[in-house]
Amino acid sequence: KTADVSGGPWLRYLVGLDAFLVLSGAVLTSYVGVVGVSRRLALDSCVPEFLLSRNQWRGTNHWIIIGFFVVCCSMLGILQGDTAVLSKVYSVSFLGLMI
Repeated sequence: KTADVSGGPWLRYLVGLDAFLVLSGAVLTSYVGVVGVSRRLALDSCVPEFLLSRNQWRGTNHWIIIGFFVVCCSMLGILQGDTAVLSKVYSVSFLGLMI
């Protein structure tokens, strides 16, 4: 609403487009990070090695990507889209990682 009041509709659309691009980059970065960490864990035999199997068409680790998608969607479903609770889950996860 601030962009609409201060700059008009064009600024509102520009801010919306910028937010979309930033969030898209964040999602892509999370997938790249999860694939990298999961591959390393599978190579070190900390998680099952079947996660290292590659898709013949694209050469991606499809089980890791599908697993991360399922975990994200299940969290969204369990929390019923409540972003306040979801932010607390991420905060606790980040603090647990730092310990």
